[in-house]
Amino acid sequence: MPNKKFDWSQFTLRVPIAAPVDKVFEMWTDTNNIKKWFLADAKMDLKKGGGYEWTWLIGTKETGKILSYKKPAKFSFTFAGSRCDLKLKKEKNGSMVVLHQYNIPKTDKNKVNVHLSCSCGWTFYLTNLKTVLEYGIDLREKDPSHLAMGTVLY
Repeated sequence: MPNKKFDWSQFTLRVPIAAPVDKVFEMWTDTNNIKKWFLADAKMDLKKGGGYEWTWLIGTKETGKILSYKKPAKFSFTFAGSRCDLKLKKEKNGSMVVLHQYNIPKTDKNKVNVHLSCSCGWTFYLTNLKTVLEYGIDLREKDPSHLAMGTVLY
């Protein structure tokens, strides 16, 4: 077993999706498409230095800055007091989505509220992006009575 200390300042997630890179990129950057798998509402000024405001189904919001935007395969933005780089790579059967969240402050609070919460959240949403594109199925809970219980975060 390696004797390496865990790095709470970053994580990387990968998911293969059977869809072309440009289609996956549009799902992230088009405000109508991003609502199909991730958000209830989105406003984005898609340029370096532009802002965004994302609203989830439960009403929580995140605002931040677009750090880079290079069609059709790179999109970077601030998120939860850190940074996210999205890279899309062409593969034989579609695309590989690579999401790297980093510069997470190494406090005990951020270990839970950013590292653990975001890695779990992104895992769900990347899976949801895959199911929406490959099968047309959105896994998010949309029943307001379930959302109000506070047991479903997405």
